[in-house]
Amino acid sequence: ADVRKPPDAEALFRNAAAPLVQRWLSPNALADLASPDVSCRNVLVVFDWVADKLHWAFADVRENFDQWKDQLINNAWHGQTSWDWFASSEYMAMLQPVTQMHRISLHTMEFITTIELVHGERCF
Repeated sequence: ADVRKPPDAEALFRNAAAPLVQRWLSPNALADLASPDVSCRNVLVVFDWVADKLHWAFADVRENFDQWKDQLINNAWHGQTSWDWFASSEYMAMLQPVTQMHRISLHTMEFITTIELVHGERCF
């Protein structure tokens, strides 16, 4: 059986960055981040920058969630029964922002874990 060779640091970062962080960082930035010569200051700036992007992504999802929630509550005030409430598409749609926030969080943690794995001993 053929055994694949282990990934180098750049391949680890490309894997951890896909699909979310990859939208925020250029391929060159990922290659620079994978270099053992990258300064710890740059590593920490990327760390902070990704955290900032995470907060903005959460804010967008939370805004949609709040609008959908308000719409659902408005329907309840207009005579919707509990059966209608739980069977409504608006109620079921509430799962989407929860899933989106979970995915954003999980993806961000994978990327941060990769930064720690590659640069943790030297920079943290």
